[in-house]
Amino acid sequence: MYMKITERAPSRRISDVLEFDLGPRMGFEHHSPVVDELAGHHGVLAQLRKLGSRLLTRDRGDVRPRHRPSAAALLSPADPGVFSLWERRAVAAFASILTGNVHQAKYVGLLADSHNDTGERVGDLSQAVLAEAHRLASTMPLDRYRVGDRLRERLNDRVAAALEHVWQILHGLSGTGASRQCLSRAGWSEDDIVSLEHVVSLFSPMSVIRH
Repeated sequence: MYMKITERAPSRRISDVLEFDLGPRMGFEHHSPVVDELAGHHGVLAQLRKLGSRLLTRDRGDVRPRHRPSAAALLSPADPGVFSLWERRAVAAFASILTGNVHQAKYVGLLADSHNDTGERVGDLSQAVLAEAHRLASTMPLDRYRVGDRLRERLNDRVAAALEHVWQILHGLSGTGASRQCLSRAGWSEDDIVSLEHVVSLFSPMSVIRH
């Protein structure tokens, strides 16, 4: 079906117009000249595309940005910033164990070679993260996950919130944004949350573990 827009055309629902502009992105093959006609109407097309992107992201609960850096850039960056090298590799090892990744030994090895921000080895904390991952991987499916108080005290709130967020993503429960809010309260910036989710996406192309 094609719509023709004229100066006196009646108002239409945004969803009617979005269907044509977003169709190719959602797998539809048809196209309409309505997109070209809208382009000259005071920036309407740009606004609709922006709104459409927001709707698609919201509906899909997609936490993975479109352009993901390489694994090397994520796990061995020259300048990791606030999201430290140890945190990156701890998240990677944790996710690899939860997903049963065939290369998990490599990620566990990377974590073993990591240091904290002061240059000191943090083997005890690394072992705590690995033990928690193995515990979760061997337990029955859980409706929710929260790092226990004793482990949280050892790791700190920032790392504990990251592990909880990883679990949420891998179980397809991150769409509400509640997990992201917990990260923000624990001191994670928006940019670092995106980087964290990039790391998790290395192990979860579909962002869900099926039980």
